[in-house]
Formats: sequence, C-alpha cells, structure tokens
Amino acid sequence: MHERLGTGVTYGCVVDPSVRNPGGCPVGAGSILLAGVTITADAILGAHVVAMPNVTVTHDCVVEDLATLAAGVSLGGGVRVGRAAYLGMNASVHPGVRIGAGAVVGMGAVVLTDVPDGETWAGVPARRLLSGSPVGATP
Repeated sequence: MHERLGTGVTYGCVVDPSVRNPGGCPVGAGSILLAGVTITADAILGAHVVAMPNVTVTHDCVVEDLATLAAGVSLGGGVRVGRAAYLGMNASVHPGVRIGAGAVVGMGAVVLTDVPDGETWAGVPARRLLSGSPVGATP
C-alpha cells in the first residue's frame, strides 16, 4: 500500500485494523480508512481518499482520488464518486448514482440522482443548492 509518485515522495496508507475489505479491493496511495469502514466486492478507492469512521462502500463502487467520505456515509452498489468530492456525515447515495468531481453533498442527504461536477446538494431527497441559498431551499 505504498506508492512512489513523480515527486520522489512515498505515500503510505493508514488503515485501521477494524476496516473490513474481504475482497481485497484496491486502496490508493495516501488514503486513510478509519475505524469501522467496510468495503465489499469489486470496489476501487483512489489515491488520497479519506473514509471516516463507519463508511460503507458496497459492490462495484469507484471512489476517485482526493475524495472525502465523512463518518457514516453509505454508498449503494455501482456508485461513482468523482475526484475531490466531499460527502457529509451520514449521507446515503442510491445505487448507480454519480457524484461529480468537486461536488459537495450535505450531512444526512439522500442522493437519488446524479450530482453534477462542482455542485452542492443537500436534503432528503437531495437537491441542488443555489449559491447563497439557505440549506433546505429548493431551487
């Protein structure tokens, strides 16, 4: 779980002993997986991914480089989380949904449809927040 990148710096991974990865799914260099994380079959976690406590990454998910999954995030099967996306605490993502690069998903959100690159979504069900809109406002 160490990788040498073009910078001449070696990045290791920090993986809590309680992490469950029974299928041996790949985890990229520099990633941090904290207590209670579960990764099931055929998932891929990129480089410098952070998975806070009790995150669940189910089958066929792809979490791209630099993404952060806050505590309690649950990804349904086949979810794709884009580069540098941030999913807030206890957010849930429906199977097959794509979270775009640089997107932000609020705490406790239930994401049922794709979130475009760079957008911020929150609520149940999750909806796009307009710039400067209060949380919970519907566009």
